[in-house]
Amino acid sequence: MEAIEVVRHFVEAMNRRDVEAMAGWMSPDHVLIDGEGDLVAGGERLRAAWKAYFSLFPDYAITIEEIFAAGDSVAVFGTAEGTYAPDGRMDPTNHWTIPAAWLAVLKGESIASWQVYAGTEPIRRIMARYREERSRAGEDEDLGSN
Repeated sequence: MEAIEVVRHFVEAMNRRDVEAMAGWMSPDHVLIDGEGDLVAGGERLRAAWKAYFSLFPDYAITIEEIFAAGDSVAVFGTAEGTYAPDGRMDPTNHWTIPAAWLAVLKGESIASWQVYAGTEPIRRIMARYREERSRAGEDEDLGSN
């Protein structure tokens, strides 16, 4: 299978928020590097991280606009979007779309590394506004802040 095809399958699983299918495309030593530069490694930690992310952004999706391969590296350019919904409510004012790029490094037909290149400020603003609104309403629960 070509490297681009592997990455497309991984993104399709991600767009379905199917963590187990995503894990099937990850190498045993897979590493995720998010847009903030934070690293997550290890099968169970990765599954937990993706499940937590999808619980905060239940409609998260990537749109691929361009995709290129060079050897075992695949560069993806497009947009990421989602709705911040820690309470399960899909409020359209909490929806965001950002330009993004991703770099996948493959080992055979598995993705060994998935690195995100994206400015997350629009997402951070939505999360901060949401927490502020909840705070004013007297709710003290942790809503995805790190």
